[in-house]
Amino acid sequence: MMDLDILGHSVEQLEYNEAARDTFLLIKVRPGVSKKKATESLKDLNVASVEVENWTRKEGLHPDLIDMMIGCLSVPINSLVSCHFPTSLSQCHLYTLNDDGPLIQSVSVDDNSEGTAGSCVWQLPCTEFESIWENLIFDDNIKNELLSYLISLIDLSERGVDSSIISVNRLMLLLGAPGTGKTSICKGLAQLSSIILNDKFSKCAMIEVNSHSLFSKWFSESGKLVARLFEQAEEMASDDSTLLFLLIDEAESLCTRRSSCGNDPTDSIRAVNALLTQLDKLRRRSNVFVLCTSNLGDSLDGALIDRSDVSRVVPLPGERALTAIYRSCIQQLIAIGVISPTSDEVMESVCSTLSSSSLSLSARSIRQIPAVAYAKSMKRRMNLETFVPFLFKALEDKKKKLTSHV
Repeated sequence: MMDLDILGHSVEQLEYNEAARDTFLLIKVRPGVSKKKATESLKDLNVASVEVENWTRKEGLHPDLIDMMIGCLSVPINSLVSCHFPTSLSQCHLYTLNDDGPLIQSVSVDDNSEGTAGSCVWQLPCTEFESIWENLIFDDNIKNELLSYLISLIDLSERGVDSSIISVNRLMLLLGAPGTGKTSICKGLAQLSSIILNDKFSKCAMIEVNSHSLFSKWFSESGKLVARLFEQAEEMASDDSTLLFLLIDEAESLCTRRSSCGNDPTDSIRAVNALLTQLDKLRRRSNVFVLCTSNLGDSLDGALIDRSDVSRVVPLPGERALTAIYRSCIQQLIAIGVISPTSDEVMESVCSTLSSSSLSLSARSIRQIPAVAYAKSMKRRMNLETFVPFLFKALEDKKKKLTSHV
C-alpha cells in the first residue's frame, strides 16, 4: 500500500496492481552493487518518507543507492509527491547505467557495396540520456501524456488486443519549431521506459536513424537503404525480451510529401514507399516503438501522419516554463560555484524578469544564454546581481542573431 501526498492532499492508492500504471519509483544503484544487495538496502532505508517534485531526484538515501526518482502520471509535473516507507518493492525499479556509448551501425545497398553510417544504437538506460527527462520543462503535461500512452499500449499488447479491430501502430510523431525539445523528449521517454518496464523487458535499445546520410551519399538507392536499415531493426526486435525504440529525427528527410518530390521524384517516392512499408511490417512487433520528429510538419507525407497513433505539437515555452528553465540554469551555476547562493525571492525576481523578455525563444536558445553570459563576465565567481547584466546582454545578442536569420 502506498500513500501519495499531492500538493498537501493525501491520495491513497488501494492496490498496487491499480497503481502500477500510475506511480513509479526509479532507484539508481551504484556500480558493483548487486540487485539483491540493493533490494536489502531499500528495505533498510532510515527515512519515513521522501518528498520531491514529480519526476525529480532525491540523493543521499543510502550508500548503495545513488538516487531515487518518484513519478506519478496522474498529477501535474510540477506537483509535490511524497513516498512513505516501508513501501512495496513491486513499485520500485532498480537500475544501473550503461556507459558504452553509441554503436555506429553501417548500412549498404548490398554486401559488395561500400557502407554508410545509417544509424547508431544506444543500449538503455545509458549515461548520456540520464538527466534528460527531469530537465525537460514545458507549460503543459506533455511528458506524462506521452509516457502514459506508451505504457497503455504495452498494457493493451499484454492483454492480447486484436490490432485488426483496434489499430495500434506504436508510432509517435512530434512536431514543432527547432529547439523545442522534440528529440530530447524521445530520448528521455526511451530512457525512462527502459527503467520502468525492466520487469517486462530484460534489454532495451534505441536505434537513432541517420536520415541525412541515407540521401546524401546514396540518393539513387535510398529506398533500398531504408529497407536494409529496417531489416537490422527487425533482427534486433526478433528477441521478445528486448524493448526497441526507433528514432527518426527530422522525418521529413525520409518521408517528404510524394506529391511535392523535386529533382529525382522517382527515387524520393521509392524511399517514402519503402519507409511506409517497413513501418507496416514493424506493427506486428509489440516490443517496438517508432518515434518521429519534424520541424516541417507541412512537408510530411500524409500517410506517415495518418499512421501515427499520437501526433503532438511541441510548442515554444511560455512565461512559466521560461522562468523554470532560467531557474534551473542559475541553480546549476550555484551548484558548480560560479554564482554565490542567493535567496529564493531574488532568484524568482531575476528569472521572472528574464522570462518576460524571452518569449518566442526556444528552450535550446535559453539554455545557451548562461554560458555566453559567463564568458562575457570574465569572472570566475560572482553574486547573482553582478551576473544579471551579462545575462541580459547575452539574451539581447541571441535575439539579434535569430532575428538576422529570419
